[in-house]
Amino acid sequence: MNKFFEFEASQVYANYDANLETWLLGLSQEERPDPEVYLIVQRGEDEEEFYYYEINSREASGYGGFKLATLTRNELKIELNDKLKNEYETQGLLITFKVSNDTYEMMKVALRNLFKKSDCFTEGI
Repeated sequence: MNKFFEFEASQVYANYDANLETWLLGLSQEERPDPEVYLIVQRGEDEEEFYYYEINSREASGYGGFKLATLTRNELKIELNDKLKNEYETQGLLITFKVSNDTYEMMKVALRNLFKKSDCFTEGI
């Protein structure tokens, strides 16, 4: 089994859409509308527990399944639960990035809200 699927994100988006009442985090390797390598995580405010994720395509998507998501200043590490490890044949994702302080702070806020009901988010050093 591969250790972690790794990529460097050149595009990072973290936001709350008040019209849709939805939190969204998106990281992609390419700066284009339809990137090949990306992660999207979203959760509506009224959704009970699970967040929706998409890794590189809708074929690798679903609800819940992250064991641990750790954010540090230049890295997001996501460890998958055993079911997803077997399904995707990887331990998780390791995404590096370079963002402004404002974007980093918004990433923290978005991740806290995306995972607040699943209790899998930690802030690293």
